[in-house]
Amino acid sequence: MSLTFNRPGNFTCNSCQIRLPTADVQRIHMKTEWHRYNLLRRVAGLGPIDSVVFQSKVALQQRQEAINSDQDEFGFHVHRKHRTGRRQPTKKDLKRRTRKDILANSSVDRRAQSPAASVVSRASEFSLGSIHSEAQSECTIDDLISEPTVSDYDYTSTASDSETSASEDDYTEEEQEEEPVILTNCFYCSVQSIDEEANVAHMSTAHGLFIPEQDHLVDLSGLLQYLGDRAIIDKECLKCGFVGKNLVSIRQHLQSKGHCVIPYETRAERQVIARFYDFDESEYTTVKVLPNGIELPDGRILGSRSFARYYRQNFPRRDREVGDGERTMSLVVKDREFHAPGYHRPVVEAQREKLSLRQLRKGNNLAHFRDPLN
Repeated sequence: MSLTFNRPGNFTCNSCQIRLPTADVQRIHMKTEWHRYNLLRRVAGLGPIDSVVFQSKVALQQRQEAINSDQDEFGFHVHRKHRTGRRQPTKKDLKRRTRKDILANSSVDRRAQSPAASVVSRASEFSLGSIHSEAQSECTIDDLISEPTVSDYDYTSTASDSETSASEDDYTEEEQEEEPVILTNCFYCSVQSIDEEANVAHMSTAHGLFIPEQDHLVDLSGLLQYLGDRAIIDKECLKCGFVGKNLVSIRQHLQSKGHCVIPYETRAERQVIARFYDFDESEYTTVKVLPNGIELPDGRILGSRSFARYYRQNFPRRDREVGDGERTMSLVVKDREFHAPGYHRPVVEAQREKLSLRQLRKGNNLAHFRDPLN
């Protein structure tokens, strides 16, 4: 019995035409892209290529894919937006910064006026034995914000980084720069109109916007500015109070829910937009108050409630003599109604119904049924 042992270098690859030292290396080689590429070439009847040529082909392919990624299927250049870490500041950001500056200035003033700085300097001099001047002991909030803090894990961070990350968490990448309020553009779909009246007509027909009390409206531009600020700037629904995260979300809510309206039901809702209207008192008419009622401008008198017992009296009808001509006309009218088409006396109807029942009863008493068609 003879045993055969595989010598080093006896493992080969017929597709790549190389010799491998061990079986493990051969198995790893069979899984590489180079071997698969040579295997496809062998099926197509082509010769193998070495690893250097294969790597150059792969690099050329990657470079070509990078170039084609900026072109469409017709070979034209496609401009792609490259997002940066910075975002355009909005009105909310400016308000937040202004509020922080005010708080910082007020805290600095309180710190300068309070004796805490001298107490801190004395405590440091007593504990550490080092003398610090009063100017060195006092520090502003800006210095504390700009000073980096080192954690136990050797990670250095500043307060400005935390503010930046917090602001980035508040706003998503989909949020875009706020659209300016243009009174000639629709607030719900951005359709442009020639003037404000045309814009109001478009919003009425396309979105169902109704402006109440248009006869007394004196400041149309102010009302449109108010609606635009609430919808575009604040992104808030006047009907239900929904607040969208961006302009697209609030417009989808207003159109899908049908909330493109101006609330004008309660007293508080009417008071919000009352500054855009002018209800002149000269348009109201005056009435005269009489002891027994109210006299209207057209001369009619509305009776007082205190005289209701007299107004509600029901006097009986008096009998009057009827002439021969009137009596004759009444008889003629009744005769015409009797002979009118569709009018039947109750007796005749009862006789007809009795006859029909008799015929039906005779039909049920037949001994045999015979088909009349046979």
